[in-house]
Amino acid sequence: MDDGLVILGFFLILIGPIYYFAMSARYRNKNKRHLHERETPVSMSNMQQYDIYQSTAMEQKSSRIKGENSNQVKGTLAAQGKKK
Repeated sequence: MDDGLVILGFFLILIGPIYYFAMSARYRNKNKRHLHERETPVSMSNMQQYDIYQSTAMEQKSSRIKGENSNQVKGTLAAQGKKK
């Protein structure tokens, strides 16, 4: 039974560096990297951009928004404050 545990322990210790080098070889090879700018074909069609004028808000009477809720605290921090 002790020999089996020694072999299992050795196997587990050995598998870490093997996995590390396998992943390193897979993802760190500079000749295997995907270079998006070179490898991806790009095509552009007739692109057009335009803005649609909606409205202008001028001469506002107040710097605050009517019905704002900036004084109300909601969420978990408010619930924690009520418990204390």
